Amino acid sequence: MNKSGFSLVEVALAVLLVGIGLTTIFALFPLGLQQSDGAIQDTQEAMFVDYVFNTIEGNCLTNTSWTVWSDDVKFVNMALKGIDSNLVPGNGTWQNYTEDGIVGRRVQCTNLADAIEYPDQGALGFSRYLRYELKIKNMDRSGTLKKIEMSVKSGRYGKFDFPQTYLTRVVYLGM
Repeated sequence: MNKSGFSLVEVALAVLLVGIGLTTIFALFPLGLQQSDGAIQDTQEAMFVDYVFNTIEGNCLTNTSWTVWSDDVKFVNMALKGIDSNLVPGNGTWQNYTEDGIVGRRVQCTNLADAIEYPDQGALGFSRYLRYELKIKNMDRSGTLKKIEMSVKSGRYGKFDFPQTYLTRVVYLGM
C-alpha cells in the first residue's frame, strides 16, 4: 500500500516555521506605526515653520520703512502681522536676549501651558500640539540683515530638548 502525505513531524515543522515568520512580521507593525507617527510630526513641524517664515518674509518684502525695520519691537509687530493669534503663546511676551554680542528678540512657547494646536483640527479629528521658540536678531551692525531662527518640537509633554531648528534670513531692501 502506497501512503502519500506528510508525517506529523513535517507538519509540526511547517507550522513552526509559519509561526516564526508571522511573529516576525507582527513585531514590525509597532515599529512601522512609530516611524509613521514620527514622519507626521516632522511634516507638521515643517509646515508650521514654513507658514511662519513665509508670513515673515512676505511682510518684510512689503516693508519700506527703515524706522520700522530698525526698531526691534516695531519689526516684530510688522513681521508677524497676519499670523493667527492662537499661534502666539501665552500673552505673546517677547524678551531681549544676547547672542554673539548682538541683542535680539525672542518669544518662547516651550512649556505645557503654551503648547499650540497646529493645524487646528477642531471637531474634525485628532489634534496635534507643537511647542516652539522664535528668535529674531540682526546679523550685522547696520541692521539691514536679520536672522530668524525657529526651534520646533511636537507634543505637549516632556522637556524641550533636541528640537528641530530652522533658519531664514531677511534683508531690508529699502525701496
